[in-house]
Amino acid sequence: MNYTVKTVKEVAKQCMKCSNALCVKNGCPAKINIPQMIRLYQEEKFIEAFKLICEKSNLPFICSFVCDYNKLCAQGCIYNKMEKEPVYPGMIEKAIIERILDDENILDLVSSKKDLIGKSVAIVGAGPAGISCALTLRKNGYDVTLFEKEKHIGGELLYGIPQDRLNIKCVKLQMQLMKRIGISVKLNSYIDDINELKASFDYVILATGLQKETRLDLKGFDQIISGREFLKNINYYEKGFTDNVFDLKGKTLCVIGGGNTALDCLRLASRYAERVILVYRRQEEQMLVNRVELEEIKKYSNIEFRFLTNPIKYVGDERLDGVELEILELSDKLDDSGRRIPISTGNKEFIACDYVVEAIGQRVSPIFGTGTYCIGDYSYGARTVVEAMVDGKKCAEDLILLDSFND
Repeated sequence: MNYTVKTVKEVAKQCMKCSNALCVKNGCPAKINIPQMIRLYQEEKFIEAFKLICEKSNLPFICSFVCDYNKLCAQGCIYNKMEKEPVYPGMIEKAIIERILDDENILDLVSSKKDLIGKSVAIVGAGPAGISCALTLRKNGYDVTLFEKEKHIGGELLYGIPQDRLNIKCVKLQMQLMKRIGISVKLNSYIDDINELKASFDYVILATGLQKETRLDLKGFDQIISGREFLKNINYYEKGFTDNVFDLKGKTLCVIGGGNTALDCLRLASRYAERVILVYRRQEEQMLVNRVELEEIKKYSNIEFRFLTNPIKYVGDERLDGVELEILELSDKLDDSGRRIPISTGNKEFIACDYVVEAIGQRVSPIFGTGTYCIGDYSYGARTVVEAMVDGKKCAEDLILLDSFND
């Protein structure tokens, strides 16, 4: 969302500073003291506001930029009960972080840690949940080693979120914090059997996220790409890690799906392709996405939407020529999510395209072994970055509490 300092100040002024703040109680997964944060922002005490955020958030440089606050803190605002426009605390948190990003001493405020207590933890997966868990454990004296199968840490933060939503500087600050407090990181380390880790560490925690992607059961072409593969390649390219392997100049790209991953694919593809088309089997209002992001993407001149359509065939000989779609309509029956189920009308249409990105879902890739902790998306399925951060932090706190009883 584009906003000015003036509009953020107006949002802050709107807040009533409720004593029993519903934005915290029912909205913010991290339980940040939002009224006090806004008060400190209004007093221009940005460092104090940052320290307050860090009391609850292990990803202070990240969450304010990627949180879907329309569904979280703003949804809990008391103004909703009055049928008035809610306060958007996420805007204020983002403004606070932007104010302190260039402070060369900012990491000193969040780098305190206890001496090692003689207990070791292996965390498999260096995404939001794994990083959050590692930070809390190391700050409390645990010797933590993160194992990451990629050549960079960050997981979804690095390859799943476009740079215009999350500046690479924020990610690098978060990584610098990990290094500063002494978390060991093993890159290019693929773990498929945790028994060896269990023999070397006191605890093993799985935070690998959703490794496998759901794919359509249709004839494949080299020009059909998974959402994760597409995002990873483009994001790595834009952040200077790799060359771009997709030649999209003058091309048409079709994105299949209706979630936030599909939106991120649309946003990135629009920078390079001449024409980008979203194919989704439901209506726009049934998309499970960040609504602010969707409204921004709808303004892009080279992005088109085909709702109530479903791919039934990829067409081409040696190369992809396009996608054959069936036209759908909504039935009166509801699925488990309460949304009307789409059914075929019997009609079809063809869309010519050069590439297809399938962004239709992800699932866990099981790791062999038992007797471990599981956190983040690996534990409960696809959620948000802030929910993964909270889950990782809570797991660490539970482990620390358990050890306190056993000592």
